Amino acid sequence: MLKRLVTGALLVGVAVIVYQSIPDIRRYLRIRKM
Repeated sequence: MLKRLVTGALLVGVAVIVYQSIPDIRRYLRIRKM
């Protein structure tokens, strides 16, 4: 049970980090295409 909670918390943390970094990734890709 505890392991499942820890895994869920890690997944949520990773999802939040990825979601916040999406605009930066898109801007980086757009700069590289030019």
